[in-house]
Order: sequence, then C-alpha cells, then structure tokens
Amino acid sequence: MEWMIISGSVKQLIEIFLPNAPILAHNLRYTDQFVIDYNESIDPKSKYINQHFPPDQYEVTYIGDGETDFSVSDHCILQNLFVKENSSLMKHCQDHKIPYTIWGDCVPPKPPAS
Repeated sequence: MEWMIISGSVKQLIEIFLPNAPILAHNLRYTDQFVIDYNESIDPKSKYINQHFPPDQYEVTYIGDGETDFSVSDHCILQNLFVKENSSLMKHCQDHKIPYTIWGDCVPPKPPAS
C-alpha cells in the first residue's frame, strides 16, 4: 500500500519519529537563525491530495489535529479520517457533521509496513 505524510509542520520534526517516511512538509533550516521554507504545494493540503490521489484511484486515510487539516476534512473524499481527541479538528468535524475516528492523545496509528 502506498502512503505519504503531508504535514503543515516541518519535515525535520517528523523525521525524528519516522526517519524513512515519505514526507511532504515545510522545510526547517538554520543559517544564522532558524528559517522555515514554506512549501506552497501543500497549501491547502486538500488541493494536493485531490490532484495527486484521486478517489477513483486511491483510498485516502488521513490523520489530523488542527486548522491546517480543515481543508482536507471539508474537501477530500477520505476512506478514513483519524482525529486527535479534543483537538480543533475534532470540534470542526463535530460542528460540520464530518465522520471521524479518534486516534487519542499520544501516537497516531502506525503506517503500513513497506
């Protein structure tokens, strides 16, 4: 099964936990200060997902917790939506009657084995 992490966070933070994962995120670098190179291809994430993972070809499972995930919950056809408990995304899904599954406060489900 093909999988990818698309995040509004920075790639280097995700790599700490998933060093070999395919990650599309913003880039953090250090010159004389920390700089975030904004990745416009993931804004909004729903546009990237709909263009690269059409629902007639892919079953998309998405894991989220915040406002950067609203576009995905609102505009993508998802096989599964896992939402962090008590997050702003959970409230958004409740307010807009979007079905979701809680993944808890600690660790999201593990990605499929390669």
